[in-house]
Amino acid sequence: MARLREMATLDVFGDTAPACAALAQKEPTLARALAAIEKPHVRRRDGGFAGLFRIIVEQQVSVQSAQAIWGRCRERFDPLTPHLVSQCGAAALKAQGLSGPKTRYVLGLCNKSGGVLHRSERIQIKIAVRNIIAQSQ
Repeated sequence: MARLREMATLDVFGDTAPACAALAQKEPTLARALAAIEKPHVRRRDGGFAGLFRIIVEQQVSVQSAQAIWGRCRERFDPLTPHLVSQCGAAALKAQGLSGPKTRYVLGLCNKSGGVLHRSERIQIKIAVRNIIAQSQ
């Protein structure tokens, strides 16, 4: 129970600093990068359906493009639920700026028990996101 309370108030920089320092000792390039930025910026995202949807949107596009597409998706799919996105379909996703592969991945995500994913399904989503990256290179 005490460990659980401790994790709820985690200092993300304090939490990653020992690992970064250990890696920097082993890899000179990482040591230079860490020295240049001083503290790594840890981005925290929402979990669940919205978090995975956003990760798919953000892959292999500029920050500005990702923000614009995500903003359109949030506006179009309100409330942002797997059921609504699935009902609106591929054409609505593409109209917000998603590519064909990303549209398929988001619709696949929608079909997974209302956004509640099991471990094996989360792994499949990660593989799908890696495939998006591989296809765009």
